[in-house]
Amino acid sequence: MADPEGRTEAIKKRLMVLIQNANNALDSTNVAGDQDKVKSHIVANELPYITVKLPLSSDMNVYGRRTPNAGRYIVQPFTLHLFHSACTDSGESRNRWAHQIADDIMDYLDSRRGLEGANKICDIYALRAREAKVRGAGTRTVRYIIEGELMVLREDV
Repeated sequence: MADPEGRTEAIKKRLMVLIQNANNALDSTNVAGDQDKVKSHIVANELPYITVKLPLSSDMNVYGRRTPNAGRYIVQPFTLHLFHSACTDSGESRNRWAHQIADDIMDYLDSRRGLEGANKICDIYALRAREAKVRGAGTRTVRYIIEGELMVLREDV
């Protein structure tokens, strides 16, 4: 499915900015739209590092009470992969640092629900996070996966 208007890329860039604003440890050098540099960041211990992925949306119209213009929106799923060093503090979970950043991101995105209308993101919802292993990184790196959905204004209506 083609994206002639570049809508997906514009939405991804805005989502990346929102993620950067969620925590002081995040900026444009460690939030990326692709997974090409994950291995180099892990090897160099330049963590935390987050990748943003927006799979193709089904472009189905969304009808609901929460939207002022029913039928003018599509649901765009997204996935974030958060890589972080394992916590080495005595008595703490090795996932503590990654979990804290994941919570900050989810809280910030939840606080921006309905406030991104100027950026064509009308809602951010269905946020969920889970731990995942990092293949080949041993116990020194942890990963959290954050998934959610965006309600995006259709450009072609």
